[in-house]
Amino acid sequence: MRRRQFIAGSVAASTVILAGCLGDPELAVRVQYSGSWSGAITEAGGTSSISGTGERTIDIDDDTSIVSANAQKSDSGGGELTIQVIEDGDVVAEESTRAGFGVAQVTHDV
Repeated sequence: MRRRQFIAGSVAASTVILAGCLGDPELAVRVQYSGSWSGAITEAGGTSSISGTGERTIDIDDDTSIVSANAQKSDSGGGELTIQVIEDGDVVAEESTRAGFGVAQVTHDV
């Protein structure tokens, strides 16, 4: 009985690993800040304005070869704003700022 459970678990794990290796990478930009922020993302499809309050994750076109993004705090507070590029679930680029009205910018070659 235990051997069957182990084999089934191995097959499921192998399937997940293979699925993650096929096709284009999954890309996203994540902004984290307790207050309001705004910025832009540049990718294969052009430049888009982004804004929000708190954390927001924005999916990126899989056909892009480079991602550039920035975010600016909308206040003079000392909290940390962080912007990240996420590829296949991993943070591949990250920048932060604590400056009032500060800007953080990231660029990543896919």
